[in-house]
Amino acid sequence: MISFHENHLKGVFFGAVMIAIGSSGRLEAQNVLPDIPRGTIALELTPVATGLSAPDYAISPPGDGSRLFVLEQKGLVLIIKNGTLLPAP
Repeated sequence: MISFHENHLKGVFFGAVMIAIGSSGRLEAQNVLPDIPRGTIALELTPVATGLSAPDYAISPPGDGSRLFVLEQKGLVLIIKNGTLLPAP
């Protein structure tokens, strides 16, 4: 059973598509945002550890710059201390 909310969203989407198609019967690109100018910011990445399978998030405890807690996709929490991945937390 489709809820009112799901049905309403489908109707809104269909209406938006019909507006985009317009009277010509084909989709037309609409330039609604200006081009983003190329910036001058440079970014340099430095690896802090290897051997991680799928890291999702990392955080250091407040006031402790020597440890980094890393959360992996499978739920493991790993600890990197002074640039070295510890064998067990």
